[in-house]
Amino acid sequence: MKSILKSYRHRLVNLSTGNRALLLLRLSRELHLDVEKLDFINNKPAFSVLEKLIAGKKAVLAPFADSRYAPVTPISKQLRYIRRKSDLVFEERGTQELYLGWPFVHGKFSDGTTVRCPLLFFPVKLQVNAAQEWELMPDEAQPPQFNQSFVLAYAHYTGTPLAEPLLELDLSTLPAHPLEFRTQVYELLKEQQLVVHAGREFFRDKLKPFRDYKKADYEADLKPGQLYLEQEAVLGLYPQATSFLMADYDELLEQDELREMEDLFAAAEAGISQMAQAQHTFTAFAMDASQEAALQQVKQGRSMVVQGPPGTGKSQLICNLVSDFTARGKRVLVVSQKRAALDVVHQRLSSKGLGAFAALVHDINADRKSIYQQLLLQIEQLDAYKKQNLALNSIYTDRTFLEVSRGINMCLQKLENFRFALFDSSRCGWTPKELYLRSSLQRPYVALLATFKHFTAQTVADFLPRLRTYLQQALVLDHADFVWKERHCMQGFGWPQRQEQEEVIREFREQYQQLQQGISDLSGYAFTLENQERYSYALPTLEALQTLLEQEGVQEVLQPLLRKQAKAAELKQQARQLKELYLVCPTPDAAIPVEQLTLVRSAITAFEQQRGDYIKGLGWYFSQHKKVLKETLGKYKLELTEAGVGALQRRLQLREQAMELIKTINKSIGHTLRLEDNPTPMLRKLEAVEQALLAHKLLKQLHREKVFHEKLHLEPKLSEHLQALSQAVLLFDGRYSQWEKWLPKSQLEQLIINEAHGAKLLETLRQQFEPMVAHDTLQASFTKAELEVARQLLQEGIGSAQEGEQLFLNSLYLAWLQELEAQSPELRMPDSSEMDRLETELQQLLGQKQELSQEIVLSRLREQTYRYMEFNRLGNAVTYRRLHAQVSKKRSLYPIRKLFALFREEILNLAPCWLASPETVSAVLPLERCFDLVIFDEASQCFAESGIPAMLRGKQVVVAGDEQQLRPSDLYRARWSGTGDEEVEELSAESLLQLCSLYLPQAMLTQHYRSRYPELIDFSNRYFYRNRLELIPELHAANARQPAIQFIKVQGLWQDNTNLPEAEKVLELLFQMLQAGQEEVGVITFNYSQQMLVQDLLEERAQELGIAVPPTVLVKNIENMQGDEKEVIMLSVGYAPDAKGKMAMQFGSLNQAGGENRLNVAITRAKQQVIVVSSIRAEQLQVENTLHPGPKLLREYLHYAQQVSRRYFEYKPRQELMPSQVPLLKELLMQEVPQLQTELPFADLTLVQAGAYRGVVLTDDDLYYSQLSVRHAHADVPRLLQQRQWPYKRVYSRQYWADREKIVRELVSLGVRELES
Repeated sequence: MKSILKSYRHRLVNLSTGNRALLLLRLSRELHLDVEKLDFINNKPAFSVLEKLIAGKKAVLAPFADSRYAPVTPISKQLRYIRRKSDLVFEERGTQELYLGWPFVHGKFSDGTTVRCPLLFFPVKLQVNAAQEWELMPDEAQPPQFNQSFVLAYAHYTGTPLAEPLLELDLSTLPAHPLEFRTQVYELLKEQQLVVHAGREFFRDKLKPFRDYKKADYEADLKPGQLYLEQEAVLGLYPQATSFLMADYDELLEQDELREMEDLFAAAEAGISQMAQAQHTFTAFAMDASQEAALQQVKQGRSMVVQGPPGTGKSQLICNLVSDFTARGKRVLVVSQKRAALDVVHQRLSSKGLGAFAALVHDINADRKSIYQQLLLQIEQLDAYKKQNLALNSIYTDRTFLEVSRGINMCLQKLENFRFALFDSSRCGWTPKELYLRSSLQRPYVALLATFKHFTAQTVADFLPRLRTYLQQALVLDHADFVWKERHCMQGFGWPQRQEQEEVIREFREQYQQLQQGISDLSGYAFTLENQERYSYALPTLEALQTLLEQEGVQEVLQPLLRKQAKAAELKQQARQLKELYLVCPTPDAAIPVEQLTLVRSAITAFEQQRGDYIKGLGWYFSQHKKVLKETLGKYKLELTEAGVGALQRRLQLREQAMELIKTINKSIGHTLRLEDNPTPMLRKLEAVEQALLAHKLLKQLHREKVFHEKLHLEPKLSEHLQALSQAVLLFDGRYSQWEKWLPKSQLEQLIINEAHGAKLLETLRQQFEPMVAHDTLQASFTKAELEVARQLLQEGIGSAQEGEQLFLNSLYLAWLQELEAQSPELRMPDSSEMDRLETELQQLLGQKQELSQEIVLSRLREQTYRYMEFNRLGNAVTYRRLHAQVSKKRSLYPIRKLFALFREEILNLAPCWLASPETVSAVLPLERCFDLVIFDEASQCFAESGIPAMLRGKQVVVAGDEQQLRPSDLYRARWSGTGDEEVEELSAESLLQLCSLYLPQAMLTQHYRSRYPELIDFSNRYFYRNRLELIPELHAANARQPAIQFIKVQGLWQDNTNLPEAEKVLELLFQMLQAGQEEVGVITFNYSQQMLVQDLLEERAQELGIAVPPTVLVKNIENMQGDEKEVIMLSVGYAPDAKGKMAMQFGSLNQAGGENRLNVAITRAKQQVIVVSSIRAEQLQVENTLHPGPKLLREYLHYAQQVSRRYFEYKPRQELMPSQVPLLKELLMQEVPQLQTELPFADLTLVQAGAYRGVVLTDDDLYYSQLSVRHAHADVPRLLQQRQWPYKRVYSRQYWADREKIVRELVSLGVRELES
């Protein structure tokens, strides 16, 4: 980083012959005059001029003109050139650099650095007095002083302390007598230890002629460390300010603050993270959208580059930045190399009352008194400021400002939501705008329900071709009359499958009849294809029956049931009851013989009777009953007890129940169930009964299902019969699956019913096999949603695939529109009055906010002057007391730098905005970040090394300029160029604008305001700004018949780098305009010599006519016209054939790198008209092989000027890219309304009648989409159209979609009449 800083510092210091403040070896005729040449030209010695200046008096130099004395003329001419240069420098930089330098220091510093420069500078003004004499006037705005460059260089090259007292010394305080003055100067040198020898010649009142040297000759006899004074005096231009820049670099090189280039752009304090709400922005000046976008980025804390093409409002943006930042208590420094740029900003600030709070310093000496006077006035205004603020209803103003700002925020938010939603394609791939223009409520549509969400712009692109093909095929292959309409999907079918299909069709009928007859015989019912499924479903039942019938004993039990000898329900209940008896313990048994049952029961009765009867008990003990009962209980291993007898009684009961059930069952089915059977055999027999009952049930079921008739139930071999039926059904099912593989059931039924149907199928199959395969393959590729949509379209009875496709798309677009409008209700605003209301309200609120902003900004600035004031115990103000004492002094004023160092905070409270050149910044302000924002204007003309120190005065930087305009150049100062700089990118950047563009984000201002006619800016816009500039001219200007560019061909002659005939023509035109009252005229020549010629002729002609040329008339060349603007600009091209008729294709600075930028500046200065005075036509320029584009563009511009002059200029509509290829509303409107055409770049459509523009139509097409913000679309453009008398009408895509006929009708009738009126 330090190596880069050193290179930058070297560029500021140049000890070649060009750096006139330190080394002046040869005098320039246009910049210097050797005062010794005035010796006795006015009958006085040349030294008398110095005597007058030392005494603070004016000095007469020479007659303005004297034909009797030859030496007067060249001296007068030289003085005239010097005055022009001085005036030009002052106009460009605002600095007074005309000095009389005397005496001259000769020699070398101790390090060997050569020096030949004035020791003292007397600031002067050169003028012609009433006696027509040249005279020098001491410049009272700045005192005589030591050569600051020499004093700084002495300290730097000799390594001695800086003699600061000499830098601040006012030489007018020294004795007025020449000898005493010189003596005192010499004493001061010795006092400050500056070793400079003064011989006797120095104290003589005699000047020496200034001798021109070559550097080698001058250095031949010089020795390092020896400096001496010579009695040489030179009147000329001496730049001084770069010495302060050098001091800044010296300080920077001693510090470690800057380690990388990025450190130059120190991060600002936390700004506003997002776009500032309106209530946080205080802009007292009008502002368009591109300016606002740049301002908002700056408010977010970003340092940035602002590209401001001609007439786009850079100064307006800078004023708004000053307004906003200072209103928020920030400090702003505005820096520019160009005096005019600073003056414009200051004048605009003053026009809104902000001038008192902005300190403008062009020249540290000349402007010191005015700055001090401004600070003094501010201090004296403190009480008035308080009263003024108290008198204002600030609470009401703040509340109103807040309400207006919130209204702006609301309007912008709604409009932004509308525009975002209108062009948002994230949901379905289509923007609502595209859907509006592609769909129609007047065309047929169907409700797609939820399926539409499966179709987006990405998926429908693939689906549409398939849908189109599908519908084309389906209209034939899926038609109701098509014999193969009902078919299985043929996807993947080939000729083998086709053969199998044909074979099935041919053999099906015979096979079916055979199988049908067989099943009908076996089932007892008529079998058909319709009831085939019933038989298939019954197969498990048939198999179960066969299994049951094969079980032992089942058929024997089944037969009585089938013969209805037994009732199945009763048998089932009896078998269940008996089974339940045998499933519990104990089970029924036959252990007691039947013949003993009566005896056992009697014994049990006797046992029960004897209980409780003693007498009977004695009898029971010896009775036979006891014996029988005991034997019986012994069979069951029971005791003769009450419990044992009870158990026996229960067994007897079970036996009786079982016997009764066995008897009943055996009787009903003729079965042989026996009580003597053990439980297992009994249960087995009962299971056979249950299986028989189940088989009976299944047979009944088959009969009910009409699968197996009951008349066949008594077949002797029922099981074999059922098996045959099952096999027949299975065979049919197998065959049917084969048939159904190739033909659907409906086709099989048709083959059964209609014998001729098979022939039709075969014939059509041969003809349409491949189309059907393709169609079914395509259908198989459809998703569920796609197939549903396709079938829905076919159900609508479409007549063609195209009709179906259009129906689908219209339905799909409308479905998505309904969805999107539900999500974003703002989309519906154009069809209500909401959109018009928002636009009108926004425009009104923006106007109100600007007015309120000015009031609030002024109120806050006034408040900042006294907010932090301190008072002593007596109530007297302490703040500003010492500052007031300094700025109110009449003599011995502090330098501004010292005053700022002592009272920085107080000064910045009084004047929070400062405006100065980079050199003045270094001369006045300490090398600290004492400003919140530094703004550079015209940064393309500021050398990088000149701007860097000023950047370090701020926490944030905005660099404004135009890379397409003049690059940095200094015709009057030299600049060092080292070797190898091109290896470092930072050093290859010529301008501060280029340097900052390497590191900072960029914004571009795009709304052009200067030119009244588009042809004045069109060429520049096309060739330099890629058609990004926007201009809305006055309606009458757009319809003007007089071309805004006039090409005048003269018979010129190129001689000594001038063209006299052309200059004379320029003067002729100029005086014609002055006579017509047009005084805002600028003449731009393409070289310096032609400029001098025009100026000489102009002054001579004015003197002849005895008139004064208005100060508004400028004569400049393309090197120094940037920043100026005039109503009329005359371009004097100058280049012409020489006396031999030959024309050299050499174009001076135009043919240098960046020469095309000079042309761009020249052709964009006019507000109303450009007059090109040229001795050549475009076709005469042979510039194909020129190295740089400047000459080529000159040829193009001359051709353009010739065309425009012949009224061949045409507007070109501007077309911007849209997010997708969507139909444009303007194209649809043009088809409906022939009077509407795309003509103008700032409107979508133009109403043209009788060859004249009558008004414009604004749509939501590409221009609306590409506009920088909704504010620009809904506020700036309508405001400019209204200001420039353009009738206009807005039409939105939704309005056209909702009611096309109404919109067309309005444009044809009401709309056209409105526009015409």
